[in-house]
Amino acid sequence: MEYMTDLLSAAHNARGALALQINQPKEALHHYQGFLRVQQNIYKESGKATTKYAAAFSELGMARLMNKQCSDEVFQLFETSESIRQGLPDYNKLNLYNTLRGKAYYHWLRGELDQGFQYLNKALRDREGEFGPDDKKGMRTGTILMNLGNVTYLQQQYTSSASYHERAKAQLESVIGNDRVETADARFQVARHCLRLGHLLRAEQLLSSAIQIYSRTEYFKGELARAKFTLSEVLKKQRNSRPSLEMLEEAKKLRDKLIAGTEIPIEDLKESDFDELVVFWKV
Repeated sequence: MEYMTDLLSAAHNARGALALQINQPKEALHHYQGFLRVQQNIYKESGKATTKYAAAFSELGMARLMNKQCSDEVFQLFETSESIRQGLPDYNKLNLYNTLRGKAYYHWLRGELDQGFQYLNKALRDREGEFGPDDKKGMRTGTILMNLGNVTYLQQQYTSSASYHERAKAQLESVIGNDRVETADARFQVARHCLRLGHLLRAEQLLSSAIQIYSRTEYFKGELARAKFTLSEVLKKQRNSRPSLEMLEEAKKLRDKLIAGTEIPIEDLKESDFDELVVFWKV
């Protein structure tokens, strides 16, 4: 019986993680509700708190945020997870990575970008204190740098944003390689800065690389549409009218399929119309 309970817990956790990764909000919520339910039953029977028990609260918080839920109850999920983690015998402040990100995303979704930045900055400082700047111990530092770049971009702090995104790109490329979606996300964000600064050739190269990665699976159509729209903007600035229009048409076709019934005339499409296709913490 214990084996089956552990198996059910692992299944909910794995499928919830996949749903978060590929932007399936309802699936993520369903599986992380199940994950927490199983972990609560295990805790009730054993009386012993574990890392999995702590994670069940924070992962459900992430899933609820993905579903645009940002009530005080959601914030409390991260507080509960944090409290459990701090009570574990092997506690280290780096164990708060997920809860700090979750609290940051909570404020981000509520439009409280300064508070979101503070939580992300603390997560980065904690890692830098342990490993130094831009460590190569997994992709957590790259993820935090990406998030900081995205928040400061929304705050129109473009110089800071570009710096964070460049660091994220370099860190992710060195740790997970050139073919992962996370790397494509970083390249997209750097390309957006290049477009703004008029570095069009580099923007084109980065976007072409990101598009190639996103195109390998059916799960990142939103990211693909957004990258194609941005590449159309780059090509337009390069005065490549026909390729620009073709890329814009491809981007519109993808968008129309993803959110049917919200078609926008091609001449009226703008960046924000494609940002809404991806999970908010990627904007």
